[in-house]
Amino acid sequence: MESRPDAVVGLVLINALLPEDGEAALPKLQTAGEECVFLQPGALVFSDDGTMVSIERSFVFDGFYNRCPAADAQWAAEQLCAEPVAPLMVPLHLTAAGFGSVPKVYLGSRDDRALPWWFQVKMSKAAGAQLVELQGDHSPFLSVPGDVVARLLEVDVNGN
Repeated sequence: MESRPDAVVGLVLINALLPEDGEAALPKLQTAGEECVFLQPGALVFSDDGTMVSIERSFVFDGFYNRCPAADAQWAAEQLCAEPVAPLMVPLHLTAAGFGSVPKVYLGSRDDRALPWWFQVKMSKAAGAQLVELQGDHSPFLSVPGDVVARLLEVDVNGN
């Protein structure tokens, strides 16, 4: 979107971590405050060489799936794996003419324990995104799939 905003009609984000210009994802997450489950001691587990990060199993359900049906949460938790740290540390270069010029809608959830509501409000405002509230958790596509579909059907990134 930054390099080809003309090729993107619009962007819909769902409970997304949205760094601003010059910020990287992991340092941005670390500003989410004590309400963020994954900032509790022991929640993020780094590999011995520091190149990979994962979520300690005891934090997964509360952080990602706190409103999901148990079977869905269990299935989803089994899909999780460690992720490389390097991409999470790369500062983004975002401009008003690039990323800023693309219409955005941010679907956020008040019951998200990974990204607290106040943090989602702040990020969506900074990105110039229209904020739409969902009734789910960090994984609303599992906790309230009907709500997600309804909101997606209402989305008009062109402001019409």
